[in-house]
Amino acid sequence: MNALESTSTRPYLIRALYEWCTDNGFTPYVAVLVDESVQCRAST
Repeated sequence: MNALESTSTRPYLIRALYEWCTDNGFTPYVAVLVDESVQCRAST
């Protein structure tokens, strides 16, 4: 298996950051940069 065939490590990184924050008494937040190029579906 090479790097292109492996699964993403992003979920593990996000979970680790969340657990570190909560273990140390911090409130985890997610900040995103949104500009005119961001597209989203309209909720129904």
